[in-house]
Amino acid sequence: MKVYARWMAGGLLAVALALSACSSEPQLSAEAARGQQLYKENCLACHGGKDRNADPNGVGAPPHNGEGHTWHHPDQLLTVVTLKGSEVVYQQPGMPAFEGRLNEGDVQDILAYLKTWWNAEQRARQAAATEQVRLQLLKQGS
Repeated sequence: MKVYARWMAGGLLAVALALSACSSEPQLSAEAARGQQLYKENCLACHGGKDRNADPNGVGAPPHNGEGHTWHHPDQLLTVVTLKGSEVVYQQPGMPAFEGRLNEGDVQDILAYLKTWWNAEQRARQAAATEQVRLQLLKQGS
């Protein structure tokens, strides 16, 4: 009976370890963890959390998860919209400017956190868009 009890205990421990390794919450980098806190303080009230669904009527601030369109935009645009507000970029009110409350590094940390909400394809497409803009800006600067 002792052997069976040890075998069961070992089996339960193995299952628990395997389940914890398969956790749906990824381990956050230091930047993403800082971004998580900044998001809670500055963005969550309007944009909602990871599990928020997009409003089919387009009312309210869009979600930043895979249901939303954030991942369609390069980091550079997302940074400008966050710091300057939507009126400067799109000539439409909506997103307030956070410049003075957040800096560029803060926005990059928030983006690092949001990227943990997207699937691999969304992250790859968004990274490609960001790289394309970076190369265009380099070309214009030379």
